[in-house]
Amino acid sequence: KNKLPKDSVVQVSEGRKLKLSAEHASGNTISGNGNVEITDLDKMEDADLSKIINKGEKILKIEEDTDIKGTLPKDCTLQVNDGKKLTLGADKADGNTITGSGDVEITDLDKKEDADLSKVKNTGDKKIKIDEDTTIRGKLPNGCTLEVKDGKKLTLPAKQADGNTRNWIGNVEITDLDKKENADLSKVKNTGDKNIKIDKDTNFNG
Repeated sequence: KNKLPKDSVVQVSEGRKLKLSAEHASGNTISGNGNVEITDLDKMEDADLSKIINKGEKILKIEEDTDIKGTLPKDCTLQVNDGKKLTLGADKADGNTITGSGDVEITDLDKKEDADLSKVKNTGDKKIKIDEDTTIRGKLPNGCTLEVKDGKKLTLPAKQADGNTRNWIGNVEITDLDKKENADLSKVKNTGDKNIKIDKDTNFNG
């Protein structure tokens, strides 16, 4: 099987597309104005793709169940196939776009509480696992489900709770209801504590 030499620098011309496996791309620099498509990430889940810095599209095709343990390019798009599941840490999902009809599970939000997950737009399940005490300071995907582990606490502002589902058996605390007085909190279904902190005058009409 042909491989790129270690520490290669590949330049992709504008209007052209380079397609290669995660194994071939790992650790190498890919630049230029063209587009890049990475495949087979499931076969090298710890690939270092941080040096993919081309100015065109950076597409990662997720065609099998994949648990990303390596490093992703900035501003990339992960396309998840129908029936497949992508698992990745919040620090890896932060700021990147996730599309497709497959499922996504995001972990370790406690290690990146300000993660911007607003570009997670796949049409399958969007699950965020809360395994440690977590205070959300970033942005959540629309229509996601947060699963809070038993004995752990999730704290989030009402605008992030609005319309999303919280379940499992941990504890949930909702803040800043005055900033989202029409929040739909009907999907908060955890069996642990449900606390709503009112620190300012609030006219709740959600």
